[in-house]
Amino acid sequence: MLKKNYVIAVFLAVCLAATIFIGMTTSGNGGKYDPWADIDGDGDVDADDVFAYMAPAYGTTGDPTRNVNVANFPLDEQGNLRISIEPKTKTFNILVNKTVNFGTGPIYQYLGEADIDGWRTVGVYISLSVPSPTSVDLIASFRTASMPNLMGDPSRMMHIYLQIISGTSMASSVAEVKGPILDIWCLRPSITFEANVTISLYLTK
Repeated sequence: MLKKNYVIAVFLAVCLAATIFIGMTTSGNGGKYDPWADIDGDGDVDADDVFAYMAPAYGTTGDPTRNVNVANFPLDEQGNLRISIEPKTKTFNILVNKTVNFGTGPIYQYLGEADIDGWRTVGVYISLSVPSPTSVDLIASFRTASMPNLMGDPSRMMHIYLQIISGTSMASSVAEVKGPILDIWCLRPSITFEANVTISLYLTK
């Protein structure tokens, strides 16, 4: 008789625990269905889910860390996580304090070039140091496969006029990139002179 009463008590305790658990899962999240709590996947969370989850795990111990599988991470060829941090800006020099003779040679004097493919805007900064007052007309042109030289579309050119009173003078111009290569030219001035030239570029994405 005592054994029978014990079995009935255990059964009633389990039923009560299942009822409380179901009440918590429905009222705890505002009565919203939780597919993670639906162990047997039958579309509702009931006592079967409680027994299906709790009974096999009852009395076990172990590491409480949960295993989570995350997909669609970018991986390299070796299976390692690929991390790419691309710079948004870049600054570099085409010429640094280089001595250039102006007023000789062809009408357009070539000063240098830069690969600017993949950038959105380019700023050209030019500094000249001369012993006497003069002026310089510089042209930065975007080179493409269809227009490989300066004599192309004027819309692909940046004109930088530099009026030098004495000593060192600077000028700059900013434009959207319209070709993968930027060439720097100087329109031959009316007089011949020597100057130290620095040409820097500032690129942005």
